Amino acid sequence: MLFDVFPLWKQVVGEYRDYIASFVNIVDDQIDAFVKKELDEGGRFGPKLSFN
Repeated sequence: MLFDVFPLWKQVVGEYRDYIASFVNIVDDQIDAFVKKELDEGGRFGPKLSFN
């Protein structure tokens, strides 16, 4: 039986991103917008997760 891990991976990454974002409180509007954009795009601040 095959199991497609990609939907699970997307869900876990999304939940982790929300968890990390809940701790971020940036006062400067420009920096806040930049960090939110990076998190939304999975950029350098996004979660790095792999399944073995």
